[in-house]
Amino acid sequence: MTQIRFFLLALALLSIPVAVDRATVSAQQGRQLNYGDIVQARLTASENRQAYYFRARRGDVVSVQMTTLNGNLDPLLLLVDNEGRVLAMNDDSDSSLNAVISTVRIPEDSFYFVIVTRYGHALGVTEGEFELQLKREGVLSEAGVYLNYGDSVVGIINRETPRVSYVFEARRGDIINLRMRRISGNLDSYVAISTADGQVLVANDDRSEGGLDAAIEDFLILDPGFYTIVASRFGEESGISEGSYVLTLETAPTSGLGLSMDSALLLRYGDELRGSIDGEHPTHYYMFGAKRGDIVTIAMTRTGGTVDPVITLLNSQGELLQTDDDSGPDNNALLQSYIIPESGTYYVQASRFGGETGTTAGNFLIRLDGISGEAPVVAPGVLTILYGGSVVGSVTDETPAWTYAFLGKGGDRITISMSNTAGDLDPLLYLFTADSVQLAEDDDSGPGKDAQIADFILPRDDIFYIIATRFGLHGGNTTGQFTMSLTLETPPPESSP
Repeated sequence: MTQIRFFLLALALLSIPVAVDRATVSAQQGRQLNYGDIVQARLTASENRQAYYFRARRGDVVSVQMTTLNGNLDPLLLLVDNEGRVLAMNDDSDSSLNAVISTVRIPEDSFYFVIVTRYGHALGVTEGEFELQLKREGVLSEAGVYLNYGDSVVGIINRETPRVSYVFEARRGDIINLRMRRISGNLDSYVAISTADGQVLVANDDRSEGGLDAAIEDFLILDPGFYTIVASRFGEESGISEGSYVLTLETAPTSGLGLSMDSALLLRYGDELRGSIDGEHPTHYYMFGAKRGDIVTIAMTRTGGTVDPVITLLNSQGELLQTDDDSGPDNNALLQSYIIPESGTYYVQASRFGGETGTTAGNFLIRLDGISGEAPVVAPGVLTILYGGSVVGSVTDETPAWTYAFLGKGGDRITISMSNTAGDLDPLLYLFTADSVQLAEDDDSGPGKDAQIADFILPRDDIFYIIATRFGLHGGNTTGQFTMSLTLETPPPESSP
């Protein structure tokens, strides 16, 4: 019986080209499989074998399961390297007609083949549909093996082996969490991440909460490539503690370019970038450099789905400067003509209404436009308001007036409205040029005693100042909360000749 099976195996190997170049695999040599894939197919008298290939790394532990779905198929399953050497084979598993290859260690980085056939191969008589699944069970704990995110490996540190190295591949923006937990002995764990050329980037001996475990948390990868993990003990080669450990490599939920401030995508004036908002990633971050006096406009436009865009401008410390939900066309977000107060790095947070608790999702386009150093910078303590924006404030005896600045163009027709929302406040509005020339004033032109400067046409391109106060200013006696809005009125349509 053994001789017959080896004869059938030889037929299976000779009937499919498995010796291939290590760097390339042709579609003619089988269908590609990835770890976790489940495929279904059928073996018949005319098609009595199927071939699949997959890429694996040294130290991977893989399993392949072939399950008969119907018919009288008696499967024969082989795992072969790219030189044609059989690493494992199975005919019947657990006294059933299914075939299983369990926990095979991959010897080197390369392509490997799964050959699916039937008992007797071309001479066999069984046929039917089957399901095939390829699994990566984990990785062996030996020096130099490749780790994927989510892997855990068990190892031993002792006098003969004071350190063990592992390799992983990372992308720019990945946020790494690495933990080395002692499971036996008196091991005082030490873990480090270094570049491929041996430069140590970060290391840890004891976690912040105490104990002898080691952990590296929220480490940001700045450059894509391969990195080395060193698992060792305090003192490394000169240390004296020994024991076994479990090492776990993971990424943070915000891992990836643009998913945190630390990994923000770079924007330059005139750039447009596309993104997508969903439940898993409701917020994206972008960064740009600007000089004092730059005038920037940021637009976030929905390009697909139902996403309700919201953009927020932050300074280098992550403090909010401006935010907008619906100032753009079709309820898109628009921050227009913001004057940069200080030279430095700024961040744009692109999200949806409701943020993490929002329900809209879809694709968007974000655009940054800027004019370098064209605007005079407003005085400290002066707030900025944009067309379409509104602010809330409170007039008190200690703070009887608030000053806001905006950038306008000659010919812009604007309306400024200030409404009392609480208290007995009697609103009063002033409009000034940058050189302190008063252009307009109003006390009661709005509803009730509210103030409104309506349909005012700006005389030139400039920074303009709005003072929101109360009747009598410093000598007034009314107080309360207010809402003030600045509107760029739509010009009337030109009449037909």
